Amino acid sequence: MKIFHGANLLPENLETGEYKVNGTAEFDNLEPVWCIAYLGDSLNGKPLGQGGYIANGIAQSVTFIICTTLESYNIVMGILNQNENESSYIMSCFAIPKIAVQDYLVAGNNLLEIPNCYCLIQGNTYNQSKITKTLVSTPNNLDGYFPRNQKLRTFPYIYIGYNPNNGSSKVYRYEDFANGTPQFNIICEVNPNPTIIFIPLNYRGQNGESLSDIATLNGYPTLSSRSDYFNTWLAQNSQIISLQMGQEAANQGINQVSTGINGIINTASGNFASGLDVGKNLVQNQVNYDYYIKQQMAQVEKQQMLPDTANLSSSNATLIGYGMQDKNIFTRYNIKHEFAERIDKYFDMYGYLTNTVKVPNINNRPNWNYVKTIGANILGNIPEDDLYQIRQFFDNGITLWHNTNTFLDYSQNNR
Repeated sequence: MKIFHGANLLPENLETGEYKVNGTAEFDNLEPVWCIAYLGDSLNGKPLGQGGYIANGIAQSVTFIICTTLESYNIVMGILNQNENESSYIMSCFAIPKIAVQDYLVAGNNLLEIPNCYCLIQGNTYNQSKITKTLVSTPNNLDGYFPRNQKLRTFPYIYIGYNPNNGSSKVYRYEDFANGTPQFNIICEVNPNPTIIFIPLNYRGQNGESLSDIATLNGYPTLSSRSDYFNTWLAQNSQIISLQMGQEAANQGINQVSTGINGIINTASGNFASGLDVGKNLVQNQVNYDYYIKQQMAQVEKQQMLPDTANLSSSNATLIGYGMQDKNIFTRYNIKHEFAERIDKYFDMYGYLTNTVKVPNINNRPNWNYVKTIGANILGNIPEDDLYQIRQFFDNGITLWHNTNTFLDYSQNNR
């Protein structure tokens, strides 16, 4: 694999000034889609079936209802709140990037027959293929300045910065990508607060994915949801209340008949006092039954007055709501025109720092070579004092001119 880089990448410790943004790389399909984690076995009369399935390599056991538009999301939430007890099966509502599911949002998956609405259900495997994004190759200019010395097209004079609203910042160097062309694979899970992972390709000598250099993005919000408290309570308790009221009515009827029979017997036997007590008991039984019915109705009214239960959205929802989700998260930075021109002239005069034990290049440039050594070891059949002086010239830095016609003319092309 070919790695793009300059001949010398040692830091020069030169003043670079404030960096300037020179373009961003926009990533498509990071806009949100809306998910509902639903625990019910059916929705709006359509069977769903809860059970295990795979979504992007992760085992799931809760049905995910995915809506690709806010309109479809509102339709589903409306259905859930209209139908008795269904809203109580909402486990969570959350947003994920469309890039996590775009491959398997197909017509055959639209079980609910609601436009732009899909269900992930038991027994299936849903795998989103990796998305590959290629950024612009190493630019040939810095803030409009076209450098003569190619070291200016490497870090720290130009680089790719990753600066998400939610995630860790990173620096990627053009020269460490194969052919100076940044490429990334993108993957994402399907879960609340998902993590998007950007994996650089052919980076720092790695063939394929460089997993040690990944960048991550978080911040997709959980969403507010409402559960109809009264209808949920009524659905859960109406059968019990009905049975209790039926039992109470039956008991009251039996008590009334039993009391009435006792009254007839006592009256027939001449025990008029006991007959009066029986009449009192009949009235008391009816009053007790009426109060029981009123207590049950009061309980229903009390539950009806209680507010619906709700889960609120997370704070990250603001960026999503205003369409400010991270799309331009990779930014190209470079030094400004003024600093690029100044450093280019410096490189023209003095070349690059190498810090290498070697025979210095003294004639590989067309017009001049600048050489500065540390402890130059120069030998020759000349007096020692002269050798010492020559060594000092090289250790202090010396420019060797090759053409008398261009002597001291640094405007000449020296590449």
